[in-house]
Amino acid sequence: MHEAYLEGTYRPELDGLRAVSILLVISVHMRDRVWDWLEGRLGVTIFFVISGYLITTLALREERRRGSLLIRSFFVRRAFRLLPLYYFVLLVYCVLIFGFGWSPEKREGLVGALPYYFLYLQEWPLLLGVHGRFENIPFTQTWSLGVEEKFYVVWALLGFVAWRNARALRLWGTVALTAALIVSSTVVKNRLSLFLYPHSHILIGCVIALLLDDPTWFGRLAWLRRSLPGWLILGALLVLHLTMPSLTSRGERLFQSAYAVTASLFLAVVLLGEGPIQRLLRRPGLVTIGKLSYGMYLVQLFACRGAESVTRPATGQFLVSTSALLLAWSLSVASAQLLAVTIERPGIRIGRRLSDAILRESTLERFT
Repeated sequence: MHEAYLEGTYRPELDGLRAVSILLVISVHMRDRVWDWLEGRLGVTIFFVISGYLITTLALREERRRGSLLIRSFFVRRAFRLLPLYYFVLLVYCVLIFGFGWSPEKREGLVGALPYYFLYLQEWPLLLGVHGRFENIPFTQTWSLGVEEKFYVVWALLGFVAWRNARALRLWGTVALTAALIVSSTVVKNRLSLFLYPHSHILIGCVIALLLDDPTWFGRLAWLRRSLPGWLILGALLVLHLTMPSLTSRGERLFQSAYAVTASLFLAVVLLGEGPIQRLLRRPGLVTIGKLSYGMYLVQLFACRGAESVTRPATGQFLVSTSALLLAWSLSVASAQLLAVTIERPGIRIGRRLSDAILRESTLERFT
């Protein structure tokens, strides 16, 4: 069973889970407060957990295949996966705001944030409070991408260079680092801790990847294959999700940590089991949305404002609000599909070719 897991490649269920996450995130960016109960911002937490799992699993497989993770190849793949589409959408924002006068109230905020956006430091305007109110800076949803990319750089060097061939140290060092980030950011409340804290959610996903990669821990987690634990964990995740709006700010970070841990256990359920949960997440519609989730994440604010200009939400009418959200989802999917064909997928293919060339060059150097 463990051998089959290690040899596994593409899992459509993960794209299904990504789809749920991006649909939740889009709901929170609608101006209509009728969707507040969905607590869409927790979709970002699920994204973080999935990202930690995937990046660690891919690195572990390359390490197992080659003996080590080739950092240059790793960074090339990440850069061509994310940067072309990111900079294109940023250019669209600049053209609309500076060239066509779209959302003039955001012009000053974009001027202040643009140097950070160019350097892929999207989280810094919020961290530093650039030009006052965060709401007046456009393209703000990309803060989480900035957090993830900084994490990937540090994690690749720590987990697969400093902790190379040290399986026990890598696992327990990751657990200790996760706990330290959760505790410190819960105790200390400032802007720096605000941005260090999400890294703990990515690390929780890394821990799941490390556990499942280890044959001993894989066996210990075999109970997650059973139907009852899977439904119980899903139930706990839903309860935590729906409880979030009623919490005070004092317990919010600790709660989000519990949510991230539960989400990681649910991720393990999805990966190890087979049943209605997995079949639902493998539905073609969800898988398609999951594959487009990165582009949807970048263009979602355009889609939300476009949908609101047509449907006029916040009228107090549930059907109108529902129509607005469905239209925002649809516009996000359509835009992301176009961008995937023209920019995202060609960029990924170029990155893979360059990465493969680096890997071949490294292999030749090892045998000469």
